[in-house]
Amino acid sequence: MRCFVILLVWLASSTGVRGSVAGPGPDDADSLIDEAASEMSARSRHRAESSAYTARALEAFRRGDYAEAERVLLEQRAMDGGNFVVHYNLACALAVQGRLDEANGALRRAVELGFSNRGQLLADPYLAPLRGTEAFRGLVDHWAEVLERQRAARLERARSWMRGRLIERADAGLRIDLLSAHDEASTDAAMLEIRKVSGWAEGVMPGLRDAAVLSPYVVVALPDHRDFLKWAFWTYGQRARRAFAGIGGAYEHDRKRLVAQDLGPTLRHEFFHVLHWRDMDRLGQVHPVWIQEGLASLVEDMDPVRIVEKRRGGTKAAIDGNTSDGPRGVDPRLIAGDDGEPADGTVGRVSADCAGGERWVPAASWRTNIVKRQARSGGMPTLEALAGMDHVAFSTKRPLATYANARTVFLFLDSRGVLGAWYRVYTTDHEHGYDADPSGLSAMEFVLDEEIGAVEKMYRLWVRRELREVAETGEQLRGVLGVDIEMGEGDGPVVTNLPPGARRRTGLRLRDVITSIDGRPVGDMKELIRVLSDYDPGETVTVTYRRVKLHGTTSIRLIAKN
Repeated sequence: MRCFVILLVWLASSTGVRGSVAGPGPDDADSLIDEAASEMSARSRHRAESSAYTARALEAFRRGDYAEAERVLLEQRAMDGGNFVVHYNLACALAVQGRLDEANGALRRAVELGFSNRGQLLADPYLAPLRGTEAFRGLVDHWAEVLERQRAARLERARSWMRGRLIERADAGLRIDLLSAHDEASTDAAMLEIRKVSGWAEGVMPGLRDAAVLSPYVVVALPDHRDFLKWAFWTYGQRARRAFAGIGGAYEHDRKRLVAQDLGPTLRHEFFHVLHWRDMDRLGQVHPVWIQEGLASLVEDMDPVRIVEKRRGGTKAAIDGNTSDGPRGVDPRLIAGDDGEPADGTVGRVSADCAGGERWVPAASWRTNIVKRQARSGGMPTLEALAGMDHVAFSTKRPLATYANARTVFLFLDSRGVLGAWYRVYTTDHEHGYDADPSGLSAMEFVLDEEIGAVEKMYRLWVRRELREVAETGEQLRGVLGVDIEMGEGDGPVVTNLPPGARRRTGLRLRDVITSIDGRPVGDMKELIRVLSDYDPGETVTVTYRRVKLHGTTSIRLIAKN
């Protein structure tokens, strides 16, 4: 019997590990770090102590010694009473001992503190004795009201640490509350990116609409740079001091809170985690880290289909072909027709069609470049090694490389038109899916109709021969804007220098923030370079920019790189 006690599913946060280098922040960044350091040290010790209690309680559950589990959890509650996990587990221990009133009280407290998984309440075998009680039925029957109270509390907490005038948006379909320190236009652009991710994800995870019906609202917090620093230091402490450039944001599933520094790749990555966790909650599954991060990394870099067609020459013959210099990573069967169905009538994932009428597909990126280099040097991990990594090894042992390899595997499945089929087999097939092989490799064998050794060879050949390599530095571009640009603070790179004549030629000014090129968002430097790599000198692009609080567009004829 599968055990649903929350001890076994310790709720985790997902950190956006990015390759872009952020600036050191405002002049008072050191004071913010020092302010947070002592608090973080105390919080780290507190978490370690609480985790030790959790391990002892878990062992008691495994032995069937529920009285001992109760004793340990009561001690843990005394030192960590604000943690809903403790109260939930205590309810389980009390319920199996037949102390139903006390168990219902502990469960109610867990809900008050943030527990929000109705499906787990109904499926957890430890709570079975409660399901006939009036208190339990009342809680489940009024779940929508419970979620609304939790939603209000989460919003108030977010408002308490985000300073200044905030723009607030709610989306009932996506079940999100967005709080933005950016202006109206930038906030609208962020919502468009969120909807783009949702539209694409629904093609991969068809149960998302069902998962959202009674899912709790998630707060999407888009703070200014100073408040992001504050959040990062409070959340990661000395890690933020040592490696701030690697922290782009996170989705904290237990808190139902997404925080993102940039409105492009990081926001897309972390919002995919929101959707994926909803589906995992619906399914009663927790997928391994390589699957969670590999899928979320796919949406960091997406291209509209018009760009895909441009790379392939724009003809059906070129699109149907498999040329070595085509837009690898995109299966033409996945390009939707006007009716939203795959153009050739096959059943499969349909590209996202949710951002200004555009359809978007995952694209090769700086992450997949890492794998291309590994393929040349012989450093690629095997599929079995990648799928066998635990959370700690995946996140701490060369994380940029592990994220890159996970993303590239799923881009490979996408290129073969089987990503949606793989997810359905993985999550629902008892012989080849999650129940039989949580790693996901058996489902991969099934959808590709090959043993894993043959799949490995097929994948490595695709990386070497078909996966396109993209530009990562300005030196690799053919056509450039002709202005100096540096990393910005969220909504795009910043113009830092205008050579003679550039102001008149481009229409840009110092400190303008470039937000998109031809309708393609450029949230950071790597995204800007990747987008510009699709153009040649002499081509004209439409550049959208923010000038303080004003937004505008300008047409710029690209020039050859000096």
